[in-house]
Amino acid sequence: MSVQGTSSPVNDKISMKEEDKVIVSTDEEVTTVASLSKSNQISNDSPWQDPTYFSSFGKELMFIGTCMLAQLLNQAGQTHALCIMNVLSKSFGSESNNQAWLMASFPLAAGSFILISGRLGDIYGLKKMLMIGYVIIIVWSIISGLSKYSNNDSFFITCRAFQGVGIAFILPNIMGLVGHVYKVGSLRKNLVISVIGACGPTGALFGGVFGGLIVTEDPNQWPWVFYAFGIATFISMLMAWYSIPNNVPTNVHGLSMDWTGSVLAVIGLILFNFVWNEAPIAGWDKAYIIVLLVVSVFFLVAFFAYEIKYAEVPLLPHAVTKNRHMIMILLAVFVGWGSFGIWTFYYVSFQLNLRHYSPVWTGGTYFVFAIFGTIAAIFCCLFYQETRASFIIMFRPDGI
Repeated sequence: MSVQGTSSPVNDKISMKEEDKVIVSTDEEVTTVASLSKSNQISNDSPWQDPTYFSSFGKELMFIGTCMLAQLLNQAGQTHALCIMNVLSKSFGSESNNQAWLMASFPLAAGSFILISGRLGDIYGLKKMLMIGYVIIIVWSIISGLSKYSNNDSFFITCRAFQGVGIAFILPNIMGLVGHVYKVGSLRKNLVISVIGACGPTGALFGGVFGGLIVTEDPNQWPWVFYAFGIATFISMLMAWYSIPNNVPTNVHGLSMDWTGSVLAVIGLILFNFVWNEAPIAGWDKAYIIVLLVVSVFFLVAFFAYEIKYAEVPLLPHAVTKNRHMIMILLAVFVGWGSFGIWTFYYVSFQLNLRHYSPVWTGGTYFVFAIFGTIAAIFCCLFYQETRASFIIMFRPDGI
């Protein structure tokens, strides 16, 4: 590897040092060779890894606002439908075995594709994959609203699943951009990550409240819940297109896509999620439930075996799969987030069907999560470097 424009012995030494920096740097520290060449003449006293990322403080603020809005939409995409699930069920005349799927298809697809979306962003460009995610969400949000006129809840469930695929491309690539833009370990970076995290419970609050408001006067207006979500996503996409730097480095390590591992993981996760959502409805005594559970476990075991022994560029790096502490962290997050999703569904069902709250009032009860979620995000920003990660993760599964 060489840096253009370096011919003198002194510059050659500088070039070698800069090359070493590229080789040993982590994913969050990497910069392009071109930007390193510029750094020979420009001292980087900025809070960013490349001083040319933002032309003004205002543009950086827009970038941060874009990241916050992306996280807000990520959570609002679940609660804006969850709080009107009785309205949706009544509109489609859904039978009991389909009512749960009106809500479950969205997180199922999002959780199944989130594993590969970040890697696609690393290889083909974080901003590019983010834009693709936005387009998917916008298109399928509109179609979700139009599905009212099909009078077919299965079609609506499918539309929500594709919405979830779009959401899966948002948060991993947003966090990847934050990791590439800001210097590692800086207070500024920790603060940005914290305010993004605080937008999770805030997004759940806004999604539930605005979804409920739209159906308060006339439940038949529920398609506008999804039209409004598509409009908000379009605004977020425009902000992202303008504020995200175009010179963020792409695939500096020369990674290739692990398609075999991706197929095994996605199939395994989809089937595993399907079984645990369908079994309480159909019953564990059904043969197809047991068969699909066995098949899903087979695919997941095959995925981990392939990643550890055969994959040249695994989705899960060997530093993760061969580190028992990292495996325990991933397991804790997996179980914790899954239990939180189950709790969320029954929490909203309790408010709607037992307390007989209206959709807007049900969404309003999320204000408690917004308050304490923000406090938790600030706590992590200020104390995470002085606190063991295991201590913070111990509270993480409860929905922080």
